[in-house]
Amino acid sequence: MTGSLGSSLIITCKYPKESENNCKSFCKGRRGECASKISGRTRNQWERRGRFSLYNNSTGRFFMVTIDQLRPEDAGTYRCSDAGDDAEVSLRVMEGESSSTDGG
Repeated sequence: MTGSLGSSLIITCKYPKESENNCKSFCKGRRGECASKISGRTRNQWERRGRFSLYNNSTGRFFMVTIDQLRPEDAGTYRCSDAGDDAEVSLRVMEGESSSTDGG
């Protein structure tokens, strides 16, 4: 996925029914070396940590992560995790248009 420098980007991460009660997290890096950007257990309410926000839609079984004011250093590999399965998302930050994508 590609985001525009200075803009906001939304990443959608899906999870299975059996993971509804698990902590949802979004981190940067490869499996085992992932630096947490935001995590939470709250349902149907936004949680914020710096430029990162997380919304867990428990009815739809997905969570959204918003990254505000994208910077060049935001580029890289991220992981959506539900304390079980996880999905990898690759982010490029460029000047110009943004595109959102689904993870998981």
